[in-house]
Amino acid sequence: MRKNIFRITLYSFVIFLVLIAVHSCRKDRPDTDTQASVDNSICEGEFSRIFPQTSNIAVGDSGVQRKGGDIPVPFSGCPDHYIDSADIADGFPVTMWLYFGTDSDGDGIYETPCTGPDGRSRAGVIEAVFSDKWHMPGANMTMTLQNYFVNSIQYEGTVSVTRNVNGFSHTVTNGKCSHGSAWSISWNCSRTVTLLGELTQTLSDDVCLVSGSASGTDRKGGAFSVTINTPLRRQMDCPYITKGVQTIKIQGKKDRTIDYGDGTCDDKAKLIIDGNEFEFNLQ
Repeated sequence: MRKNIFRITLYSFVIFLVLIAVHSCRKDRPDTDTQASVDNSICEGEFSRIFPQTSNIAVGDSGVQRKGGDIPVPFSGCPDHYIDSADIADGFPVTMWLYFGTDSDGDGIYETPCTGPDGRSRAGVIEAVFSDKWHMPGANMTMTLQNYFVNSIQYEGTVSVTRNVNGFSHTVTNGKCSHGSAWSISWNCSRTVTLLGELTQTLSDDVCLVSGSASGTDRKGGAFSVTINTPLRRQMDCPYITKGVQTIKIQGKKDRTIDYGDGTCDDKAKLIIDGNEFEFNLQ
């Protein structure tokens, strides 16, 4: 009888030690979940570029800026753009369409992509509605994405920008980034964009700093929120954010910090989780 009691006690003690060891391993296991950080960068990268890209074209078009007169020839081959002269004659609001790629079969969907100045492949249409001449403080530009793809990722949603004296307020509503049926990310933001200089038709001198917040749901269904700690530097001749720091909060996990670097135009960023650093590639 004593032997049986001893065996039961011994077995219980061994099981207790195993449970402690398993719990200890789980507790010490580093948090390496990068999904929300990567997914945020996918949406952040393009949604932070759609507005300045469209504004860059608008400042050179007489239909939506201060010079008036005839509508000039298209801004470039990728995208081409169009404003109906009758729309301009009626006064604001005025709608400008940006066409990326080619409508190969005449169905109104631009499915064959083109390559833009930043080297990215885009297809689709952006409809931009201007409330007033684009150089005027208080003027609003609302952009709607129609079958818009960048490097095979589809971007959907409404982008609204209001011009102020030193820059712009920028929001993304019902943003979505998806790759067919494989995965989908939701993303919304409220941002302030400060110009370093003035947006012109020369991409190399168009630089802005972005501050504010964002929120979304990653491809695994995890909700996250984003706060920019150091303004993000966006250079229009570079497809990536080149500088700045932001924090990503995920329920039940340690905060993540993303450091975009020293201003060099590359696709590298550093992710910091609980003191552990990981390098990842921007999309």
